[in-house]
Amino acid sequence: MSEKGDKSREKIIDAAYALFKKKGFAATSINDLMVASGLKKGTIYFHFTGKEEIALLVLQRAREQLLEFLKTVTTGATPADALENYFAGTIALHHSHEFIGGCIFGNAALEMADSNELLANFVNLVFQDWTRKLQQLITEGQKVGQVRTDLAAETLAQHLVTATEGAIMLARLCKSDAPIRTCFDTFRALLALPQATNTIERKE
Repeated sequence: MSEKGDKSREKIIDAAYALFKKKGFAATSINDLMVASGLKKGTIYFHFTGKEEIALLVLQRAREQLLEFLKTVTTGATPADALENYFAGTIALHHSHEFIGGCIFGNAALEMADSNELLANFVNLVFQDWTRKLQQLITEGQKVGQVRTDLAAETLAQHLVTATEGAIMLARLCKSDAPIRTCFDTFRALLALPQATNTIERKE
């Protein structure tokens, strides 16, 4: 594909990412994509068969971003510090978006679960990726005595992911980090985390 074609394709995906996150898949029309990308309908259909293909590519890009985010924030001198950095990094991320759009995976799960098996299955795999990463951290914390061991790491990780999603949704509604902070404060108690010693700066 030519450089011009590559740029057009990226413009469409960029526009779709923003629109799908804010408006949802069903509410975003091809005309919306035309306006947002500045491209004609024929150009969009030259590169893509339709919205489903675009949506899958958007979700694939979002997955790559999530995995990179998790890789960046889940570091620390100890497993407990890494979990604290995950908490702080998540709050900072949604501050940077001004609580607009929420989580594209949570949004897609609500919208696609009963209407699009292909996209729903992809989102489910993303949540599994997310859960596995947190499970690894929690398991490490249990091994060194920083996280309670009477509950399975997988159970705690699944609960943390689902609670985080709910908190992000509420933060989007009230345009405040308060629900996310409350969620993570509760998880500090649930996990029985010690006082953190080496975490990234939290955004107030």
